[in-house]
Amino acid sequence: MASSTLVNDLTSSSISVSSRRVVETFKVKVGVTVAAGQWVALDVAAAGVEASRTVLIATGAVGKNIPVGVALTGTGGAAIAGDTIEVIIAGYAAAASCTNSVAAGAPIMSGGTGKAVAYLGTTLTSTVQPCGYTLKLAADDVADVIVTCSPI
Repeated sequence: MASSTLVNDLTSSSISVSSRRVVETFKVKVGVTVAAGQWVALDVAAAGVEASRTVLIATGAVGKNIPVGVALTGTGGAAIAGDTIEVIIAGYAAAASCTNSVAAGAPIMSGGTGKAVAYLGTTLTSTVQPCGYTLKLAADDVADVIVTCSPI
């Protein structure tokens, strides 16, 4: 897990994307296929501490509604025991899966099949919390976003 949630030094001339985000490695639930850019959630059905270090596709459904971030790497197929991916748990994520036409600057929440949708701010908010903000208008089912959802 991250030793610090602070962004790196931003005063040097070598500021990079990694200076604006926090990336962690998670196990992937066996049988689940994750593509880079999809939102992932904690596998709350996993036993004990595994629930805090195993992810599956975030869907917004009960049990799959604790998004931790955007997959930076994918599984390349159905995960087998021990497969891991890198997940952006805070900060900038380019080309994150997001429903088309979500406006720039809009809060987003976990939707279906690992895709973020516009935050509804309705009765759903008791089970689905915002997980970030778009930086650009979503197009072609992707948007650059700032990830803010990490419960880690």
